[in-house]
Amino acid sequence: MRAIGTNVLLKEIETEKNEINGIALPDSAKQKPMKYEVISIGNDVIADIEVGDTVIVGKYVGTEIVKDKVTYKVVDEEEIIAKIEE
Repeated sequence: MRAIGTNVLLKEIETEKNEINGIALPDSAKQKPMKYEVISIGNDVIADIEVGDTVIVGKYVGTEIVKDKVTYKVVDEEEIIAKIEE
C-alpha cells in the first residue's frame, strides 16, 4: 500500500496489554491507540514527517484498513496532531 496526495499511511503501534492484574479485558474496554508509525507519505504532503516517524492522531480520524492482521490508518496530513521525537 502507498499513500497518495496529502494522505499519510500509518501503522498501529501496539502498546496495550490484553489483561490487567490477570483479568482479561474485552475489546470494548480497550482504548484505541493514538500512536502510529508512518509507513508511506503522499506526494503532496508538506508536513515535516518522514517514513519511520512516530506520530499521534485523534481517535476518530482517518480510515482504518486491516491487512494480514495488521491495522493501518490513512489520514490527511492535517489530522496529525504531533510528531514524537526521541
